Amino acid sequence: MTSSHHDLLHIHSIEKVTLEFTTRCNLKCVYCAVTRPWHRKNDLDLASFDVLVEEMKALGVRTVQISGGGETTIVRDWDRYLKKLLDGGFRVSIISNLAKPMTDQAIRALSLCGEITTSIDSVDPELYEAIRKGGSFETFATNIRRIRGLCEQEGRKPPYMIWNAVASDRIISLVDQWVAKGISLGIDHFQISEFFQYDELPGAISIHPVGTMSGEDLARARRAVERARWLAKDAGKWFAVLPAVEEALHGSRKVMRTEVELDCGGEGKPVFKKSRTFVQIVNSDGSRQEVPTPPPSPMLPGKKTKNCFMPWTEAFVWATNDVAPCCMYKRIRPFDGGDLAAALNSQPFVEIREGLLSGNLSHTCNLCPMFEQVDVEEFRQRVAERMGVPSAKA
Repeated sequence: MTSSHHDLLHIHSIEKVTLEFTTRCNLKCVYCAVTRPWHRKNDLDLASFDVLVEEMKALGVRTVQISGGGETTIVRDWDRYLKKLLDGGFRVSIISNLAKPMTDQAIRALSLCGEITTSIDSVDPELYEAIRKGGSFETFATNIRRIRGLCEQEGRKPPYMIWNAVASDRIISLVDQWVAKGISLGIDHFQISEFFQYDELPGAISIHPVGTMSGEDLARARRAVERARWLAKDAGKWFAVLPAVEEALHGSRKVMRTEVELDCGGEGKPVFKKSRTFVQIVNSDGSRQEVPTPPPSPMLPGKKTKNCFMPWTEAFVWATNDVAPCCMYKRIRPFDGGDLAAALNSQPFVEIREGLLSGNLSHTCNLCPMFEQVDVEEFRQRVAERMGVPSAKA
């Protein structure tokens, strides 16, 4: 690379930080990895939280998203940490199940967020509690009413509220009722996400991906989705069904399956070793066959790269106390809250940026499905423009 290309490898500012406070959860949703006995339970070391806040300010961070594999509201003093972020001038969004009773202080902190995303699979109280074990729909709905009520009382705009449901045979035909109830509670955005199927939990309600449903049930589900789409549009709300779910609704017979390899270890307790997610086709007799996936090449064809700016604009701080450039990377650089800028310019980060700038992607970047391909030279120029570097031409 020329010196101008070298200038693109290191960063002095970022736009967004995602914080994962914990991988623990207060619910036992039947489809979720967190409920499995092999799931690792970690908590972010918050001893240096004030230092981290100041470092984010110094880096010019504008947005902080609180999310991850666990439920933030079960962390001790979570609302105090949220308030520190709000007082720091960041635009804060949070993903929460809103499933526990909240104090007035917690409701106030949530009401000051710019956006709240919740996972809510059904508005039928009995089905909600069967799928999201340990939760109560009434508690969930009460928290939303209190957040919006406080904003109305104080003449403030409420947070933008998003509902997400995981598509399954149990809920997809009831999605119109789900949207109707959400509209009545003031929800702004509705999304139906794909179901990644693990082995079933003993004693739990049995749920299956949309791709396993019969033709008659799929037709009923499509009608419900169209009614939901019309209800949302009529109310001026956003409604989205992820492409893989749309394909399944129209008979693709595809399901996403995740298999986990465990290591029993010396004490006999199952420990996560690695996982594999793949596509299956469900045959008419109920049997399944795996769709072969060609191995990715580390070099995209014709000097192409991925149109991804995240290693230049974002940081993920995981509950494992690691920092990474995106959700695809979990363990890149250990982070103790001491120097975020140094972590973002450490060798692993530089190598990821260099791979994107050259088209010689890391295995993880090459696997990522989120970004389209782009010419290497064009991408370099885009990065240079974003960073304010005068020239990035060879």
